[in-house]
Amino acid sequence: MSVEQLDPVEEDAGRMSLREHITELRNRLLKCVVAIVLGAVVGWIFYNWALDLLQQPFDTSVKEL
Repeated sequence: MSVEQLDPVEEDAGRMSLREHITELRNRLLKCVVAIVLGAVVGWIFYNWALDLLQQPFDTSVKEL
């Protein structure tokens, strides 16, 4: 296929302007920040429960000594 036969839409398929790239980057960074914040909040809420769950076998073995 020669260059003359290419449709202008096909030539620009997959190409984005700088503004579109920046907008997509902003959206992805925002999603990442939201996911990190939600994960931190969930971790903060459940950290005592998780710590107790992880310490239970150690506490049991120390009591047996």
